[in-house]
Amino acid sequence: MKNVPNDQIKDAKLEESGGLGVRHIITLILCSCLAVNYILRVNLSVAVVVMTDANRTDGQLVFDWSPEEKGVLLSSFFAGYLVSNVVAGYFVTKYSNKKLLLMSVTYSTVASLVTPFLVNWGGFYVMFMLRVSMGLVQGFMMPVAQGLMSKWIPPSERSRCGSIVIGGTHIGTIVSFVSSGFLGDSPGGWPSIFYFSGLLSGVWCLLWYWYGADHPDSCTRISEKERLFINKSLSGAATPEAAKKRPIPWRKILTNKAVYALMIDMVGHNWGYWILITQIPSYFAHVLHFDTSKNGTLAALPFICVWIVSFPVSFTSDYLISRNILTISSARKVFNSFGQWGVAVALLFLAYPPSVNAAVVAYTIGVTMISFTFVGFMINVLDLAPNYAGLLMGLTNGVSHITAIFGPAFVGFVVKPLDNVEGWKLVFLVAALLFFLGNLVYVIFGSGKIQDFNNVDESKSEKDTEKAEKEPLKS
Repeated sequence: MKNVPNDQIKDAKLEESGGLGVRHIITLILCSCLAVNYILRVNLSVAVVVMTDANRTDGQLVFDWSPEEKGVLLSSFFAGYLVSNVVAGYFVTKYSNKKLLLMSVTYSTVASLVTPFLVNWGGFYVMFMLRVSMGLVQGFMMPVAQGLMSKWIPPSERSRCGSIVIGGTHIGTIVSFVSSGFLGDSPGGWPSIFYFSGLLSGVWCLLWYWYGADHPDSCTRISEKERLFINKSLSGAATPEAAKKRPIPWRKILTNKAVYALMIDMVGHNWGYWILITQIPSYFAHVLHFDTSKNGTLAALPFICVWIVSFPVSFTSDYLISRNILTISSARKVFNSFGQWGVAVALLFLAYPPSVNAAVVAYTIGVTMISFTFVGFMINVLDLAPNYAGLLMGLTNGVSHITAIFGPAFVGFVVKPLDNVEGWKLVFLVAALLFFLGNLVYVIFGSGKIQDFNNVDESKSEKDTEKAEKEPLKS
């Protein structure tokens, strides 16, 4: 396999591709996949506030979980997620991405629907096991999504389509915060939060089963014109058959500084990001004193801003790269710096807010800045190694989510009681520092160039495979 020559990419851009096509529908379906998965993932952030509110009168069971136990529950998802990401990265290179994604979301659907019944029966430990198991299956989501994008999205559309797909995480967060706050206050109480999440993800499973496809060559709905356009744009990518046979260059991957720079940046990002996602409802409730319904709506506001801002940001990135104003490496680092360091500055204001309104504004601006990372580290695996995008995402995303486990748990141990302002101040300062240091490493050592381990000699790999198949087993 060879890198995609610049003249081929330019020809592919100029060639008529039929405008909007099946690749854009696949993009939207992947966006909705991330949305429903994040609804399933984030719903506990609001639900746990309702589930432990002794003042509620909706007749639902109330749980006497300590701050430490709530922190463990909020981070338990990532115990499973961490392990399965690395495994999923390998599976993505060898098995049907469509089937892997369908099985993952189907399990999450069932787990969400049975959560109220099982938790009412088994309490804390059952909830813990459900969240760990859901993390295990959702660990396939990002590696599979990146693997599918590497097969469907031309380089000239990478920032835009990548931002749309990743934007699904924030659409899901918006829907989860708003709907969970509303449903938690409804007569159905906290169980309705899990029923709603499960029903939405079930609808997505039916859509993906009907329309999803592993590759343009295996899709029956795509036009021949669009198929040729995508395949020509991705002419350096391995064919589906070769992808299953090629060896994985583990040594080169595990000694590549750009991979480690990406991983370190993701470590810093995930610590702060998941504190903002999982802990802000508690912060609003116990420090800013918003009730549950206001909690959901207000906590969702920044993610609405992220989703809106991501569109001009992604188009700007593609424009600057296509006009040779910025190289891919420079564009990734510039936009990522706006995102990571912008959040860090906002967290400093959140740690020392002069008023409640100032805290809300700082939170909103800080989360909005994350939209810049959509065209930074979040799609960098597609730049480094399109042929191993799913594997790289599984590896880097899995390792980096160690901090997604310890971040929320850190809040549970530091913030005692939950209205402890000094404890929250320490939480925000640590998160700001990790956002800053992670991006600093990425700026110095990161890259947007295709790495040498992406280029596997397919002909040699196939000959070696044939030779091995013909040789008798040695005793």
